[in-house]
Amino acid sequence: MELKNNLLDVKEFPYVVRFLNLPKLLDLLISEKLYFSRLDSFKDKSEAISHQQLIKLLYPKIFFVSPKKEMDLEKRQRSYFATCWFGSKRESFAMWNLYSDSSSVAIKYKLRNFNKLWELNNIEFDCDSDWINRIFIDKMIYKDYLNEKEITKDTRHGIMGLYKDQSYSDEKEVRVLIKCKGRITQGKQKLTWEEQNVNAIKLALVNLKDVPFEILFHPEMKETHKRNIEDLVKKYNFQNVECKDSELSKLFISKK
Repeated sequence: MELKNNLLDVKEFPYVVRFLNLPKLLDLLISEKLYFSRLDSFKDKSEAISHQQLIKLLYPKIFFVSPKKEMDLEKRQRSYFATCWFGSKRESFAMWNLYSDSSSVAIKYKLRNFNKLWELNNIEFDCDSDWINRIFIDKMIYKDYLNEKEITKDTRHGIMGLYKDQSYSDEKEVRVLIKCKGRITQGKQKLTWEEQNVNAIKLALVNLKDVPFEILFHPEMKETHKRNIEDLVKKYNFQNVECKDSELSKLFISKK
């Protein structure tokens, strides 16, 4: 298994955030594990599309057959898993509105602390680690899929699962991506990943309770919800967590 973290030298944003509803926050606090979704469950159905498949889909008249046989897109998506974060300099109402509701929170790490999480000796899987090929931690690359010249002439294809259409660029997404092997050998038997039919992967980080992070309350969260979340953080002994109001909450002026 190989791990590649390309965030170590990033300068353009000091924080990464992830939005969670209350059930997902509770799952994180209880299990102490991060949830990785399979890419075929994402709304963007071009996730993990290859450069050749992208050209074939959008520009079939100029499509040329690659000498290398392409894996079916849906099959590839079933072998990639991701957890999505967002690079941030300050909070965004647009992101709160898009990815949360008034009872949700945002998990916020300073980038240097986030990078401390991603060491191979700090990672434990809930599945056989023999299935794991690579782990990538990186910024998403945004390409203009509708720009024929850019797409057809582009030789810097990037890693499948780490690029998206330019229409998503406002998200400034940071992704932790797990790529699984197609098959492994156990004794004399070869098992394919599809036979396992794994819908999600949970990953435990040994130092999750050591590395500081913040839980930000939604700008419109009720005070009772805030107190309940603070109680849960104490109950599950996350002493490294600071719960605090969103910086945007001060922009909500109560009516008298």
